[in-house]
Amino acid sequence: MINDILIKNKLDILTEAASTEDFAVNSTQDDMNASDLEFALEDGVATLAYDLTYPVQSIPVIEQESAYDHGKIYVVEYDMLDKLMESYDVDEVEAMHMLCEANQIDYDDLYLAIESTEYFLEKMEEIGGSQLKGRKTRNLVKSISDLKDKGIKMTKKPSGKKKKKKGKRGIEITIKTEGKKKKK
Repeated sequence: MINDILIKNKLDILTEAASTEDFAVNSTQDDMNASDLEFALEDGVATLAYDLTYPVQSIPVIEQESAYDHGKIYVVEYDMLDKLMESYDVDEVEAMHMLCEANQIDYDDLYLAIESTEYFLEKMEEIGGSQLKGRKTRNLVKSISDLKDKGIKMTKKPSGKKKKKKGKRGIEITIKTEGKKKKK
């Protein structure tokens, strides 16, 4: 039987999928019932005794150059911050302070990385146009506003045009994200 720690209700996954705006069944061949899901999750898949807990030191805090003043800042991605928040049952501000303490950095130098404006606009187009409609879009805008209200500094990832990053051994590489080619 599926461990209640991982999934409180066997149908939570299906319920969540059905509640999303992108959920659609194209044909009867795409139908799945709860026993199919239960079999897939139980057959050869071990269950943890407890939820995963991420130590503060395991959350990557990345030193980056600021696009504004070319000074050094520290960046944590939201999905990693979310893992820390879940592990310790804290909010974003407290999790950011925990990261600062663990990495011996100033709170003013720690930024939360969010996706680029272009990324969010593309997602809006995917769910139905440029107007703010749909629960996902409203929640996204509210979440960004709430983070600003809490005093959390944010930085956007670069747009999809060109990104530069340091490769192994400090070699600068350019990644062209519009096509499939990568230059080293």
